[in-house]
Amino acid sequence: MHTGDIIKILREQAGMTQAELGKQLGVGKSTVQKYENGMVQNLKIKTLRRLCEIFVVPPWQFIYPEFSSMKEEQIVMKIRQTLLPVSYTHLRAHETK
Repeated sequence: MHTGDIIKILREQAGMTQAELGKQLGVGKSTVQKYENGMVQNLKIKTLRRLCEIFVVPPWQFIYPEFSSMKEEQIVMKIRQTLLPVSYTHLRAHETK
């Protein structure tokens, strides 16, 4: 599942057309189609923020769609494990030099 799939699911759950979502995002229907079809790989931060506002979802919903069935605490732990693989012992060793 990619970000475009999530956008489409959320849009359909909200009962919106691609044109309606495009209007709220300040883009055309064809751009929303490109988002949903995965033709746009890197959405702008501004667009992601607006999608979060429109659908009232957190940003990780688009970045880590595989976490959608997890509780928020589990998601935070999983993201930390993914982003912070460096051991603190390794970092401390550099402090003593």
